[in-house]
Amino acid sequence: MTSTIGTALLAARFVVRAARRRATATAVGTALALMLGLGGCAMSHGSGIDADGDGFDADVDCDDSDPSIYPGAPEPDYIDTCEHPPVAVDMDCDGIAPPIASCNLFPDADGDGFDADVDCDDSDPNIYPGAPEHDQFPECCDGTAIDMDCDGVVPICACNTVPDADGDGYLAFDDCDDFDPAVHPGAVEPPCPDGVDQSCDGVDGDPAALCELDEDHDGYPASVDCNDLDPLTYPGAPEGECADGVDQNCNGADDGYICNGMADAPEHDSEHA
Repeated sequence: MTSTIGTALLAARFVVRAARRRATATAVGTALALMLGLGGCAMSHGSGIDADGDGFDADVDCDDSDPSIYPGAPEPDYIDTCEHPPVAVDMDCDGIAPPIASCNLFPDADGDGFDADVDCDDSDPNIYPGAPEHDQFPECCDGTAIDMDCDGVVPICACNTVPDADGDGYLAFDDCDDFDPAVHPGAVEPPCPDGVDQSCDGVDGDPAALCELDEDHDGYPASVDCNDLDPLTYPGAPEGECADGVDQNCNGADDGYICNGMADAPEHDSEHA
């Protein structure tokens, strides 16, 4: 009886020790699984998408289609390009693109987005092609109105009582012909006299130019104009339908039809008879 009880106690101790070993192994396995799981999470952060294969996933790569663009990529101090408009690229994904090189022949000194070749005042960012322009400026009545939109026309002040009838930007007291927008101070004037003082300098044409006389101002000098006193007569001028005794086109003949019932009038011109 005593031996039987001792045997039972030994068996019970063995079972307890085995259970402890299994519990310990299970705990260790669980801990290892947690450690591996946590380690896996730490190693697998990011989108997992690296389209350009540069080692940086799309969630941190500012251009995942270009393998030369990624965080920390080499970036030049400036972009040497003469493209128009010039394009600078942020290579290292720091949010700042390098400046454009000085190879841009037309700089934008005032930073308004318009280069000096089109900006009529590249020192003022408020002045550029298409800029808002008002008809009246606070200082307009002192003669300092400004062409803000670079259209070549200075706005006319509402407070100015002197009109600009032809809208060429020059008021009537400065414009020698305020009904012709091609005539104003500084306008381009042909070198030879044409009967119009386009530049309002009091001189028709350039006195230093060697020009032939064109008294009727039809654009044909006396050397080729068969009647330099009639502006309707010049080489190639249209002739009248009926003969009028005048050679308008300077071909040596009066090319008009004989009208008014004359016997030799052509049949197709019978309506003139």
